[in-house]
Amino acid sequence: MNDLKKLIAREKWGIDNEHLAILSQRESKYASQRDRGDLITCILGDPDSTRFAQTLVAVFRAANWHLTGSGLNQAIFGGVVEGVIVKLHSKDSSPPGLAEFVITMRESGIEPKGEIDEKIPPEEFQIIIGRKPD
Repeated sequence: MNDLKKLIAREKWGIDNEHLAILSQRESKYASQRDRGDLITCILGDPDSTRFAQTLVAVFRAANWHLTGSGLNQAIFGGVVEGVIVKLHSKDSSPPGLAEFVITMRESGIEPKGEIDEKIPPEEFQIIIGRKPD
């Protein structure tokens, strides 16, 4: 019974409107006209992850980033994916807009985790929205 109460009481996953506006403003100077439909991925079947990802899509679109279709991808992961993960080409990568994204997440009380993926171009980053950490 306690587990059910914990699930019901769980807050929605995301950031407040003030930080969403700040993020949009910060990202607008890095708007990419190249299709960045690969920018945001969430967990398939997780409503909180999907809602947060949809919110970020709206923020990046408001900042004039080009995200086609729904603007996000949904994926099935082999293990538990939790929190916000930023994927980069290498630990030395510093793509445009990355610092602003990370700073805004931190200001919102979300500590993004980094992940290296050499398939990502050095001038880009990708965002994975996992489930809300407990």
